[in-house]
Amino acid sequence: MNNKIIYLDHTFTDADIRSGNPSYARDLLSASLEIDTFEFEVLSSDTTLTKFVRNTPLTYYHDDVQMGIFYVQKISRTTVCTYRFECTSTIGLLDESYHNGGIYTGETVKEVVEDICGPYPVWIKTNIQNIQLYGWLPIATRRENLSQVLFAIDATLKVDYNGTLRVEGLWDGQSTEIDAGHMHAGGSVEYSTPVTQVIVTEHAYTANATEVVELFNGTTAAGDKITFDEPCYDLVAEGFSILEAAANYAIVSAGSGTLTGKKYVHTTRQIVKDVQPAARELVSQSDNIVTVENATLVSLVNANAVADRLVRYYACTERIVSKMVTQRESPGDVVSVYHPYEDAAVQGCIESSDVTVSGKLASTESILVGYRPQMPEDIVTYNHRELLSGSGVWTVPPGVTSLRAILIGGGKNGDRGKWGESVSVSPNDWYDVNSFTTAQASDGKGGVGGAGGAGGNILDVSLDVTPGQVINFTCGVGGEIASINTMFGDHTSEDGSPSSNGWTDPTTGENFASPGLAGADGGDGGDAGERGEDVGDYSGGSPSSGGTAQITYDGITVGSYTRGRNGGGGAAEGGNGESASNSSAYIRGGHISDGVATDMWINVNLGAADGADGSDGLDATMYGCGGNGGNGGAGGGAIASVSVTINSPHQMARGSNSVANSHGGDGGSGGKGADGCIIVFYGIQRIIPHGAFQTSDGKWMFERQHRRLIV
Repeated sequence: MNNKIIYLDHTFTDADIRSGNPSYARDLLSASLEIDTFEFEVLSSDTTLTKFVRNTPLTYYHDDVQMGIFYVQKISRTTVCTYRFECTSTIGLLDESYHNGGIYTGETVKEVVEDICGPYPVWIKTNIQNIQLYGWLPIATRRENLSQVLFAIDATLKVDYNGTLRVEGLWDGQSTEIDAGHMHAGGSVEYSTPVTQVIVTEHAYTANATEVVELFNGTTAAGDKITFDEPCYDLVAEGFSILEAAANYAIVSAGSGTLTGKKYVHTTRQIVKDVQPAARELVSQSDNIVTVENATLVSLVNANAVADRLVRYYACTERIVSKMVTQRESPGDVVSVYHPYEDAAVQGCIESSDVTVSGKLASTESILVGYRPQMPEDIVTYNHRELLSGSGVWTVPPGVTSLRAILIGGGKNGDRGKWGESVSVSPNDWYDVNSFTTAQASDGKGGVGGAGGAGGNILDVSLDVTPGQVINFTCGVGGEIASINTMFGDHTSEDGSPSSNGWTDPTTGENFASPGLAGADGGDGGDAGERGEDVGDYSGGSPSSGGTAQITYDGITVGSYTRGRNGGGGAAEGGNGESASNSSAYIRGGHISDGVATDMWINVNLGAADGADGSDGLDATMYGCGGNGGNGGAGGGAIASVSVTINSPHQMARGSNSVANSHGGDGGSGGKGADGCIIVFYGIQRIIPHGAFQTSDGKWMFERQHRRLIV
């Protein structure tokens, strides 16, 4: 008995199986997850076969060796006693449910993959489990998001014979020799158009947005899920409650209102590498560029490794497509295969295998000539980080042949805050009048806060280096213009540019080279009878009380005056505004005859309230950041008029008011910009022996499912 299919309590053997076609495929780049399928027809008198439950498992054996476990999707009755089964692998099941995705800031492959696979059992090889991931996954099918992870780490997904998903790297050793005796006639050799260049986009997501955006406005029912096309944070709901939330969604209560949040700042950078095909020389080839733009787990850490892998893959342009007797090889295996046109053995990697069920299994296979997958330990990611400050020399560590250096120049100082406006009333004199009124001045405006200092220039460079190489460096000093540039070997931050968002390290979340904050504007002085403007936690000054009072001279009441309410001084970030004092009027000279005061000189003092001084801006503390601007001074309070009236029969009043000023506050000094730095990312090649287990006599060791044991 060569073939056997077990489905529930049915066992179909060669006598029952009319035809069968298991199809296996593997994208060697893991840019997508191929779904293995199994279609077959059997003879049966059991008419209940059509009453199947979708996703019921069945197992296929050849020569009593398990070839796979599949899940029934459809059963059709094609004749009276013939039934056609259409089945999928566990990967197909991953396409039927969704994963919520999220922002990743160093979570391990084990954590992320187990979350993606959810209810389906998954085994992850130990040399992959602790790789850290950075970036974003959208809400997508489990299959789509798992493919994103595998592409980012150069791993593959296999389905074990018990249905368990296996995440591991492909083995670069030769698994099988397919000689001419195993190949059918009629094979072909295909040549793909040579790729000349690959462009890989790396992604970074940082939570330093300032703009709040509306994500939803309307009516919700309890348990509604609001989803976002881009990741968001700091979610706030009004009119309903947030029951559960993450970067891509919020589950809310019943209500009517809005949901707001901030979108992550998404920055990208392109890695560009040329490709020289290995199979044929590139002769007058026009550009054929492969771009990878939406792999959002490709970050600074792994972008170079991803680009190198694509270069290796697209350098291979030759495929052998032939029907052959299968020896249990599977997609992803490296094999030695007979070249049908060159009468020689070549090495390649199987991409797909379309099997025909028969007494002796035959398979149409596509083999990419010249391609060998990398083992996980051979993939160099930039998982080491060093921060350099000051000046000195940096020595390239052993095993390091390439690196990324982020040069960050010194940040600039913040600007000084502006003075608040002062309020002034000039002196006036009045002669031989019985009444007069002083001038009135409106409130002073607060001074504008100083602009924050610009962050240092940022230059991102990729370098090929040699172990032991010595590189001189000098980090820029924060301040104004002199000495703000950072040097690393022949590279200088002067060739870079500042960024309104600075630069965020994806591995630590630290933000460098961001501009300083603008200083707070000083508060306006109060208008007549009004308080000065509050600023932050600081209060504007109170106005004066105003009112009417008598003017006396030698005990004789000679008139009265009415004083307006002076405005309080404005507050500033750093101090409270001054409260206004009342204006006053009094006689400082005159003559009395028969109880009549004549030739009087009346002096008016006008009250005033000064604005507060603004405090100094804060110095930057993170490398390359600009200092904060100084806070603006507050405006002085308004000076109200005073009206003076001399009663009859008192005569010949003369009066004046002295100079009155409510001073605006001084602006604070700008904060100092921080010194620059250099952040170096690199990977170290790991030397780990690997290969197939062998017995003492040099033979390969197999486990109970006849699979070779690989370490």
